[in-house]
Amino acid sequence: METSIRFFGACGTVTGSRFLVEHADDNILIDCGLFQGPREIRQLNRDPFPIPPADINHVAITHAHIDHSGYLPRLVRQGFDGKIHATCATSDLLQILLPDAAMIQEEDAAYYNRKKLSRHKKALPLYNSLDVKRALAHIQEHKPEEPFKLGENFQIVYHTIGHILGASMIYLKVGRGEDQKDILFSGDIGRYGVPILKDPVPPPQADCLVIESTYGDRLHTREPSPREQLAEVVNRIYENKGVLLIPSFAVGRTQNILYHLRVLEEEGTIPELPVFVDSPMAISVTNLYYNHPEHFDVELVEYISEDGEFLTPKNFHMTRSPAESRKLNHRDGPIIIISASGMLTGGRIRHHLYHHIQDPSTELLFVGYQAHGTRGRNLIENPDTIHIFKQEVKVRARITQINGFSAHADYEEMLKWASGMPKRPKRIFIVHGEEDVRPIWAKKLQKQFPDSEILIPEIEDSFAID
Repeated sequence: METSIRFFGACGTVTGSRFLVEHADDNILIDCGLFQGPREIRQLNRDPFPIPPADINHVAITHAHIDHSGYLPRLVRQGFDGKIHATCATSDLLQILLPDAAMIQEEDAAYYNRKKLSRHKKALPLYNSLDVKRALAHIQEHKPEEPFKLGENFQIVYHTIGHILGASMIYLKVGRGEDQKDILFSGDIGRYGVPILKDPVPPPQADCLVIESTYGDRLHTREPSPREQLAEVVNRIYENKGVLLIPSFAVGRTQNILYHLRVLEEEGTIPELPVFVDSPMAISVTNLYYNHPEHFDVELVEYISEDGEFLTPKNFHMTRSPAESRKLNHRDGPIIIISASGMLTGGRIRHHLYHHIQDPSTELLFVGYQAHGTRGRNLIENPDTIHIFKQEVKVRARITQINGFSAHADYEEMLKWASGMPKRPKRIFIVHGEEDVRPIWAKKLQKQFPDSEILIPEIEDSFAID
């Protein structure tokens, strides 16, 4: 029986992870993410799904980041009625991320309607809280390394991949007997030797590998260490009595920064500045970390203090309500504000930017990847002005970027991971990368795996798996 894989997203863009595997009259959707970035990319979220969601039998999620899971409520709203499979930690994160995603969309729609900023007659959220509640009811949890069957045609094993809490590669066995094919979906590959989470485990043997390419053209800075660079920025803010704004992803990156700040304080390398996490989702995720010690690496286990704390700097504050968030715009420095979103595409960080970006004592610190077309990338490439809330605002703040905090493996780390396969895969599909990055990554893979067929699919391409 023929097996095929169809690519519905994450092709020519880093976001919108959606891959459909079909076998006989059965199918499974691997990841169900939102497209993020420029308006023309985000518009894909509004387009009809390439096949009727009611015709999808199973969904499996690699990890909880919104570009891998954020379309789930929309899929259920349009008729999907099967199970959504995820690791236990990913399931817990989805209970936080999806309601927050709905709330942000509802708040943004209300703001744009109130300020008459929408291009449409009325701005509408992509989905609402009721859609999220329905989607969460479909989730079924699984432990890593424990195989489970989905009907007669599919078997899945989740293997740890690092990156964020609960993130896993998906090892998918399709069919039975002589017809069986093995497909490995890398998801987002984590890094080696970073704090908090375990390193990625070696990949199992597979006929086909679907691999990400976010950093397929670059290497992370090894020296100086990202912790040393962070200390330099914090000390500069202290001397200037300024505001340090850190746009940060609520899952993974925020917790990583908090951990490094605490370690630097305890070392006496930085002063104990007020640190505010201004993101309800990031606050909830930070608290959730303590419930999943099975994902912690040895370094963290040895570091955790007697009271069990490791993600709280000495002068730590959580800002939940919009009113509390607004008060931060009138606080004198030195102060550190960590807020979502990490690419400046939404969330409360935009309001802090609007109020502080014209102050020379402000420093805007990017600690994560900035996708093409996002406000974050635009600000890095043109640090003189920023377009925000329908205004062109002069930038007088200092712009700094530390790449070493990325939760994505660079190309050396990805090659290290992929080379752990017992045998070379027959085919390698490159996804999750910008248009100019994937060909560069393809050449590196071809050199490493000369006998493998390297393919760069486009959205809605379909391939038969021999």
